[in-house]
Amino acid sequence: MIKALRLVPVVLALSAGCSSGGEVACKPCAPPVTVTVGGLDRHAGQAWRLRVCVGGRPCTDVAVPASRTDSGAMWIPLDSLDLGSFAGLPVRVTASGKGRDDLHGTGTMRFTDDRGTCPCDHSNAAVTLA
Repeated sequence: MIKALRLVPVVLALSAGCSSGGEVACKPCAPPVTVTVGGLDRHAGQAWRLRVCVGGRPCTDVAVPASRTDSGAMWIPLDSLDLGSFAGLPVRVTASGKGRDDLHGTGTMRFTDDRGTCPCDHSNAAVTLA
């Protein structure tokens, strides 16, 4: 019984994301601005070029090799210094491929003000191509 009681703090610490010494053990934050693009898995095995446009900012072009299209969703990091300025901006994604019709999708950028134990503020939009 005494051995079981000694394990309780360790089990609680691990489940709460703390080290056995009681300090918070935070994982590194993900990139602060991302667009999650879904729908390419319906075209698995084909290479695509994605154009990601957020509001009136310059668009970002991303090459997606055929080997990456079967994962269900692509997570695309974008450069930004001011996360909050992305909130509410429209997002447009166009996927083009050789000899295929373009796929299009839209979404809206959301800002998450994360003030938890391990704060990682971020902006994200989820876009499904059709």
